[in-house]
Amino acid sequence: MSKESVPAVVDTREPVEVAALVAEHEEVDGVEREELAAADIVFGTVGVERKTIDDYVASIEDGRITEQIEKLADAFETAYILIDGDLVESEQLWQSGMSPASVRGHIASTTARENGIEAVIPCSSTELLVDLGVRLARKHVEDPSRSYVPSPDITGRDADVTTQMYACLPGVGPKTAAALAERWPSMTAFVSDVDWEALQRVDGIGEETAASILTALSGGEDAEA
Repeated sequence: MSKESVPAVVDTREPVEVAALVAEHEEVDGVEREELAAADIVFGTVGVERKTIDDYVASIEDGRITEQIEKLADAFETAYILIDGDLVESEQLWQSGMSPASVRGHIASTTARENGIEAVIPCSSTELLVDLGVRLARKHVEDPSRSYVPSPDITGRDADVTTQMYACLPGVGPKTAAALAERWPSMTAFVSDVDWEALQRVDGIGEETAASILTALSGGEDAEA
């Protein structure tokens, strides 16, 4: 069965390189450039806010991220924030004094909340970000009734995105992330149900890691046993 192709609109304020990558994607059926009131790229009916990691960190610091999420939710039935860049390479992150764990916790908690957008997903390159945006839009075309978060991860390999989000938490590696996903199949269930004792029943999580996870989820406030 042939794959669905999607039309795309790229905001005129986006770099030419981004528009070129969208136009070159084999599953994109035509690209227009126009100034968008919300989102940076629209794939079909799916709005995508492309954020560099520095901009994402800055928007957390000054509170713009909340307003931007509201604008996305108002403009699109389905919307995502895709982060273009690597936390390790973020100059803004280190200048701000914000830890990578805090940013990962923000990503996880934003994804878990019902705030009008589907997910915040880190991508390690602009090329992967574009490919992920196309795949998201195509899946929503194929099954519009389903809340769908696709499989491509930030390395370009296929993996469950919920597991990816767990892997963003401090002290959590691939095996522990998989164990968390088995215990809590969705981030919504995790955030609403998780506590100190439940975390420590998961293979690979000790007291220190449990405390780090709970601290990240609480926005940096120290967790108590």
